[in-house]
Amino acid sequence: MTNRITHMFSIRTKIVCALGAMVVATSAGCAPDCSKYTGDLAMTLGAGRSSSSTLFAALADGASVDLERGNQGGQHFWLVARTSNACPAPPRVRAVLRADDGANLGFALSEGIPWVPAPDNQLATEPLAVPIQRENICRVVYQGATLEVTITDGSGRIVQRSVRIAGATLSGFDPARDCAAQFPDGGTTDASRG
Repeated sequence: MTNRITHMFSIRTKIVCALGAMVVATSAGCAPDCSKYTGDLAMTLGAGRSSSSTLFAALADGASVDLERGNQGGQHFWLVARTSNACPAPPRVRAVLRADDGANLGFALSEGIPWVPAPDNQLATEPLAVPIQRENICRVVYQGATLEVTITDGSGRIVQRSVRIAGATLSGFDPARDCAAQFPDGGTTDASRG
């Protein structure tokens, strides 16, 4: 009986080890060869919850972003970046929303989340929520801010883009009412205040 139990454990151990080796070999063999991706990366920034061509809205200088309320009581807007010539290994995405004085108004980081296919042989990030604290919404509305996005692809190449955000909207948020303490004249003479 002891030999039979020992033999069963021995077989199970061999099977587990063999399966483990197969998983390691398979995952190592499935990683994309990023060495064939050379040259510059191209990136287009967009707002919205999707990278699909019908829902992707490119962000240009002077754009306004639509804020949404999150589950934890904060506000955020959705960022999507499309790239050309990127290694398909999961990227690192860093987004910072900065005031003119350099203050950080919002920050988001994504690592290890796979790309999704986008039109024209591009790859797109999954939508990334960029939070903005309520007290900073008024600064974005009246002073604007710069959205700085940096993507590092699987080959280590880096692409950076910035876009000037000139406003924000949030359901139930009225800048004339909700920003009166910070910008008493609606931002007319207070545009340089922080």
